Amino acid sequence: MKPLLSQNLICKFEEVYANGQIQNGLLFIMNDKLRYQYYGDSLYTLLFLNNKLFLVENKDIEKYQLIDNSQSIVPDLFEIYKKFPNIGKNYNKNGYDINIEKNADKTFAKRIYIKSNRLNLSVHFFDCEEKNIDPKYLNFKPFIKYDYH
Repeated sequence: MKPLLSQNLICKFEEVYANGQIQNGLLFIMNDKLRYQYYGDSLYTLLFLNNKLFLVENKDIEKYQLIDNSQSIVPDLFEIYKKFPNIGKNYNKNGYDINIEKNADKTFAKRIYIKSNRLNLSVHFFDCEEKNIDPKYLNFKPFIKYDYH
């Protein structure tokens, strides 16, 4: 497994919610950009570009919206990520309790647990690889679907 602090990284993720619901998808990180794409067509893709968070509907990629950073944990998680591997296990940011578990050799964040009044979930990362990412996948105008099959 490659270290999480990579300039070009693709991981699969699995979100597990307190109510037992599970969502899966792909994470792309390239330099200071992030794409968090859920697999389901009824879900969405998040793009973190130039410190702004955009949501694009998977079923209608022409529909997107700018998300207020104060309403999202993504900017906080990205700030933590940029300090890897020099990160702690626990953080409290903007009302979110964040717990980060590294793998056995401490080169990779294998799980992030997030808890707040509005959110209670674990995100597991697996099959991560350092890989060149075409920059076209880290834009929303135009938004390019990524074939994950």
